[in-house]
Amino acid sequence: MYQELKFILSQFKLNGNILSIEPCGSGRINKTFKVVTYNNGRHEYILQRINTDLFTEPQKLMENIENVTSFLKNNKPQNSNMEILSVVKTRRDENFVSSFSGTYRIYDYIKNSVSYNSCENNTNLFQDCGRIFGEFQYILDKFDASKLYETIPDFHNTKKRYEAFLSSIQSTTLDRLKLAKNTIIEFRQFGETLNLANLIVDKLASGELPMRVTHNDTKLNNVAFDKTTNKATAVLDLDTIMPGAICYDFGDAIRYGCNTCSEESIDFGKINFNRELFEKFTRGYLKEASKFLTKNEVDSLVDGAMVMTFELGLRFLTDFLNGDTYFGAKYYENNLDRAKNQLALLFKMKENETYMKNFVDNEYNNIISSSFDEN
Repeated sequence: MYQELKFILSQFKLNGNILSIEPCGSGRINKTFKVVTYNNGRHEYILQRINTDLFTEPQKLMENIENVTSFLKNNKPQNSNMEILSVVKTRRDENFVSSFSGTYRIYDYIKNSVSYNSCENNTNLFQDCGRIFGEFQYILDKFDASKLYETIPDFHNTKKRYEAFLSSIQSTTLDRLKLAKNTIIEFRQFGETLNLANLIVDKLASGELPMRVTHNDTKLNNVAFDKTTNKATAVLDLDTIMPGAICYDFGDAIRYGCNTCSEESIDFGKINFNRELFEKFTRGYLKEASKFLTKNEVDSLVDGAMVMTFELGLRFLTDFLNGDTYFGAKYYENNLDRAKNQLALLFKMKENETYMKNFVDNEYNNIISSSFDEN
């Protein structure tokens, strides 16, 4: 494998001779390596093997990334400290190469950076995570989202996700149906009684919510932090950059970050909604995002958190009913347990819905009032 990677690397415009190639990161989609070269000093890169089972058209994927990163670099405010991912070109001036072992791309490594899977020991990390995602979206406010390819068609189309779920009920085995019976009932109640399956999709279709550039994987570990200051410095993993509703990004960050347990936890009784982390992220996010969000978008943020939690749980449950063909499973009921985990979080979110919406409104109004006072 090492020799194959050296051959891949030889096709890119790297600075110097290779010193090391080491696996890095915890992502489940792409295989990632850190590469160090030397030429009058050390130079660091990130090499990734793109998952072409998921991203079947890598040329469109990389075109999205290059268009967005170019726009970010050209439109970043002068006082911004945001670092932008830079794609390293091949010797043929292309942005990826393919070989018998896969399809590869390279980014410059963000210097002096670190990523975190959890902010348990420093909740301020989550506030700055919110700030940089808000800034990221603010800069891209003027980017025409219609120019982006859908690298994963209907990724957040909860209507179609719900239809696939209903179809899986009809085609699953009797054993899986029995095991999932109560969970199926509860997801149907959220989907139909609370309209979570249609809520955001319908608002996008009607124009109540504008179509914007969305990151679609706004987890804490997709942000690079400066090792010295612990300030968020870059948004990572741009593979799922696509057109969508802005509340998808806010919602997925809250879904992932405010669960008091991991997504793999089966201690469902301990799952709760972390209000402190919700407040931290919201405060950081609105500091930047309030500059461009419409009032309808502000009002949709909490709905986005509930819809994203519903959607992921629905996907886990559908995969269980389909025989674990997408996410994979460590044991027989793994995806069913993952669905129950998200369902438990969804119940806690529903209990906190009024509190969350009031906090978002108050924070947004305070920011807007302050900006008027300053002017």
